[in-house]
Amino acid sequence: MKNRTIYLLIPVLTFGLFSCEKHLTQQDPYVLAVEDAYKSNAGINSIAANLASRLRHEQNFSFGGSFYGAGINSNRHQDLARWDEAIYNHHTQWQHPGGNQNRNYRQYYDYDLIRDINIHIENLLNYGAVAESELRYYLAEARFYRAYTYYEMAFRMGGVPIIEEVYEYTSNPIEYAKPRNTEVEVYDYVISELEEIMDDLDIALSSGVTLTRPSKGVALALLCRVSLYAGTLAYNNDINEAKGLKLPSGAVGIPFAKAEDYLQKCIDAYYELEEMGIYSLYRGNGDLAENFYELFTKKSGNPELIFIKDYDGINFPNYFTETHIPRSQKLGADGAMLNPVLNLVECYEDVASKSNLFDVYIGDEQVENMSDNSSSFDYRIFETAGELFEGRDPRLTGSILYPGSTFRGIPVDLQAGLAVKTPAGYDFVHVDDINNVENPSNYYNGERKTGIDGPHRTSGFCSHTGFHMRKFLDPNPGSETGGQSTMPYVVFRYGEVLLNAAEAAWYLNQKDLALDLINRVRNRAGGEVFELEMAELDLDRIMNERRVELAFEDHRFNDAKRWRIADEIWDNDRNTPTAVTYAMWPYKIYAPGDPDDGKWLFRKLLVEHRGLSSDMGMPINFGLDMYYAYIPVNDGNPLIEKNPYH
Repeated sequence: MKNRTIYLLIPVLTFGLFSCEKHLTQQDPYVLAVEDAYKSNAGINSIAANLASRLRHEQNFSFGGSFYGAGINSNRHQDLARWDEAIYNHHTQWQHPGGNQNRNYRQYYDYDLIRDINIHIENLLNYGAVAESELRYYLAEARFYRAYTYYEMAFRMGGVPIIEEVYEYTSNPIEYAKPRNTEVEVYDYVISELEEIMDDLDIALSSGVTLTRPSKGVALALLCRVSLYAGTLAYNNDINEAKGLKLPSGAVGIPFAKAEDYLQKCIDAYYELEEMGIYSLYRGNGDLAENFYELFTKKSGNPELIFIKDYDGINFPNYFTETHIPRSQKLGADGAMLNPVLNLVECYEDVASKSNLFDVYIGDEQVENMSDNSSSFDYRIFETAGELFEGRDPRLTGSILYPGSTFRGIPVDLQAGLAVKTPAGYDFVHVDDINNVENPSNYYNGERKTGIDGPHRTSGFCSHTGFHMRKFLDPNPGSETGGQSTMPYVVFRYGEVLLNAAEAAWYLNQKDLALDLINRVRNRAGGEVFELEMAELDLDRIMNERRVELAFEDHRFNDAKRWRIADEIWDNDRNTPTAVTYAMWPYKIYAPGDPDDGKWLFRKLLVEHRGLSSDMGMPINFGLDMYYAYIPVNDGNPLIEKNPYH
C-alpha cells in the first residue's frame, strides 16, 4: 500500500475510548503520517469522529439558522414538510416532490465515504498501536459505519456494489468497475456485518451506555430496523411485481421466500436487546404527555435512547428550536416555519373511545377554503379553544402545540380570527397581515382578531395550519437564538424497536407478541385504559401506531415506501383525501348578547400553498419512479444498471 498523509482534527483534550461527548470534539488541525495517526486513541478517535459526522441522517439540526434551518441542509431542505406530517411555512410556495424531476429524491450513493471507511479499517489493521480490546472495538465501529452506509444506500437505491477493498486511484478507473450487487445481497451483507461485530461493540458498555458511538445496543437497533425493512419488501413482493418494481438481475426486488427469515431476525434482535437489560421505555414523569415530550429532552438517565446525534449549542449548534418555536416566543418573530398538519393530528385517538375523528361540524364533515370569509355551515361550539383536544392520546400534547397549549409555561396564542355571527351564519374576520397583528387594526369593535401565533394565510412566520411543533423544541429559555439548543436528534430509540418487532410479529402470525409490544407502547402513552384487545389489533392499527409514536422522526416516508402504498396515498390527485394536506383553524365567536359569545368553533381547511395563492390543496405526488431513487449511471462505471422507471 502506498504511504498516505492524514489530515486530522486532533482534540485539544485527550480522551479515552468510551467518552461520548468528547468523541465529537474536533478542533486544532494537524498533519500526521498515517502510522503516527494510529498510535493513540486520540488519533483514532478523531478519524472515527470525522467518519461519524459524514453518516447520512435525513434530519439534521445543525444546518440553517433563523431563516433557513428546519434542521435540514440545503440538499434536503425542509424534508420533514414534504409529505403528510407538516408543511413548511414560508412566503414562497412549497412544492411537494414527485414526477421525473424528483426521481433522485433522497438519492444517496456515497462511495467517497465507503472508500474512507475502508482505508480506516486497513490502517487500523496495519498501524493500530492500541490495546487489543480497543482495536477490536475500533474495527467493529468502522464496520458499523460501513454497514449503516450500505443500509442507507440500499433502501434508497436498491442493490449497490459492495466494496470492501481499497483501490488506488489510477488513470484507468474502469478496471475497478463493479456491477450492482442484488438488493438481497446488500441487505444480507449489512445483517451479517452487524451480527459479526456486535460482541466487539459490547466493550463500549464497560464504562456505561454510550449514546453517540456504536455499541452492541446500537447494532441491534439497526439490525432490527434493517431486517424489518428487508422483510416487508420481501413480504410485499407481489405488489413489487404488479407495480414493476423489480429487475431481472435482482438489483431491485426481494423474493417473498426471504420474508420469514428477515422478519424473524427483526424479532430476534428485539429479544436480544431486551435481554441486555439496559434499555426500556422512558417513564420519568407521571404526567403522560410531559413524559413523552421529556423522552426527547433528557439525555442523562434516559433508558429509551440508544443512539443519538448530539449537540452542545456552541461547537455543535442546533437550530431546530430557533427555526420552529412559536413566533410569540421568538425574538424577532421569525420562527414557526414547520407546521404540523391536520392529517397527522387526526391520527391521535381519543383515549376513552379509541376514535380518531375530530368532529367540528354538526352533520356532514366539511372542507373549506382559506379564502372563504363567510359560511353557513353548522359548527360545533366549544367553551374553550383547548376543549376539542381534551382526552386525546397524550402523545399529541407531547409532540404538537395546538389551540389551548402552553410551551415553557406560556400559552401559545393561536386564534385565526373572529367568527362574527350573522343571520346567515358567520363572517370570518382576520388581521390583514400577520405582521400587523399587534397594530390597532387587529381589533374589531374592541375584540382582538388574530393571535400572534396565527394561524394566518399570508406570508409571515406564524402557523399556517393551526398547529406548531413541540417535539424537538428545547424547553430551556435562550435556546431559541444562535443555535444554542442542546436537544439531541434521536437516531434509534427503544420505542421504535418495540414497534419494529410488533409489525414483524404480525406478519409472522405471532399475534400475541404483536399485541403485547403494541400495548407496551400504548400503555406508556395513555395508560392501561389505552391498551388494545386482540380483536382491535390489525395492520392499520400498527401502521397508525408508528405514525403517532414516531412522528417527525423520519419514519413516515420510509414506512409508506416499504409498505408500497406511497404512490396510492400520495397520487397527485387533489380528490384523494390522503394526497392533500389540511389545516384546522380556531375562531373566537363574536356575538354580543348571544349565549355563544366568547366561545370557539373550528374550520377544517385545505392547506393553501402560498406563492400560488389561488392553488388550494396542491396534492402530494409520489411517482413509481420514487420507490428507488435514480442511481448514477454516468460516474465512470458502465456496469451500473438503471432502476425501474428511470
